[in-house]
Amino acid sequence: MVAGRRRRKPRQNIPIGVKKQIVRLREACMPWDVVLRQLAHPVNKNAGRRIMQSAAQYRAMPNDPQTLARTNCRDGKWPELDALLYKWYLAVYSLGHRRIPITTALLQEAAGMIAAQLSIVGFTASHGYVRGFLKRHNICNISMHGQAGDVNLAAAAAAVEKIRRRLDAYRPDRLYDMNETGLLYKCLPSRPYVPRRDRRSARDTKAMRSMDSVTLVLYTNTTGSHKLPVAMVGTANNPLCFRGEGNECPLPYFSQKKAWMDKYVYARWWQTVFLSAVRERHGGAKCALIMDNSSTHDVELSAEDVEILFLPPNTTAVYQPMDAGVIVSLKRRYKRRLLAILVRSLPVPLVPLAPPLAVVAATTATTTPRTRPRDVTVDNRRDASGGTVPAGGARIPPRNRARLATAGRSCAASVRCAAVCGARSPRRHGGRGCTGGIAHCSSPPT
Repeated sequence: MVAGRRRRKPRQNIPIGVKKQIVRLREACMPWDVVLRQLAHPVNKNAGRRIMQSAAQYRAMPNDPQTLARTNCRDGKWPELDALLYKWYLAVYSLGHRRIPITTALLQEAAGMIAAQLSIVGFTASHGYVRGFLKRHNICNISMHGQAGDVNLAAAAAAVEKIRRRLDAYRPDRLYDMNETGLLYKCLPSRPYVPRRDRRSARDTKAMRSMDSVTLVLYTNTTGSHKLPVAMVGTANNPLCFRGEGNECPLPYFSQKKAWMDKYVYARWWQTVFLSAVRERHGGAKCALIMDNSSTHDVELSAEDVEILFLPPNTTAVYQPMDAGVIVSLKRRYKRRLLAILVRSLPVPLVPLAPPLAVVAATTATTTPRTRPRDVTVDNRRDASGGTVPAGGARIPPRNRARLATAGRSCAASVRCAAVCGARSPRRHGGRGCTGGIAHCSSPPT
């Protein structure tokens, strides 16, 4: 940006619903300050006046949600094509768990086929047409994550309702939930901050793509009053980090060839970790355990004091309580602690180290304090080269004699100047009150 030029404010798109609200309030003879305070979108007075110039156009527009959410008033070049394409889009999006990702290429193909059926000549289904279509119908693009899109909610609702009725017979502190998750324990963030000049040449490292992982088994009760330690499944039978005295693993640890949960690891976890902890807590009272229907969870394992309830297939992303924020919170805290360890281990100190006391003392002893000229008492003794010698004995060159002689009220030469010349209150040697000047005052008083 050119120096001195003010940065322009970003353009704000005002929805048609807000514009229609401005027209309606102004036609009700409401003042501008009252109108602008009632708007959900920030609008200034000048923009409101420009909107009122097209009040008839906004008044004639329909009040359907699609129109109210739009920000532009112009219709497409082919309204019939837009209507059919939007109808097809809604039909595809309503497929639920069976829908496919709707992308720009997919909309271009569908628009081209519809245009061919309508015998529209000159239509190319360009990227500009798709962008305009998405803007006119208030459709945005997002990055998909998770697996909740595979859930058939209509089919799973009945099974989940049966599970809820069975859970009504238990106290909330006796309802337990278990779920597994993978943790890339050595992977570093892949979106670092770099200088702008290096944004095209910066590359990632192997640590940003590390796939070394372990499986974590999380389980707790509904109220959160009984939080059991997280179990860990790794590849090594006895990892190096847990060897030696005082380095024992603080969590229940199991080994598996690929660090996954299988039937053997599940059986050991069930017998040695979960059952013992629940029986110690509740003393044999009946409890319930909710988990997904993975094939690694052996359905033949059971206990008289624990009832196991399996969730419907492919519904973990929606109905699993651990996926409602518990797992992501644990991973976020782990990542922050990992980065804190990394910062402390870097060779660059956070705060510059202070110098040793011996170095500070030696520096102070060899440094001569600077003496102000006004604190120097000048007498009229001269050395062989003609320089003035102050009371301390240090030689002053002739070129600095006048400067030192005229500095400060405490200069002895100024006092003598007042005695010789009769000045009332001379501020400076050889100043206004001096009748003889510097040369006169430099001479010793008689």
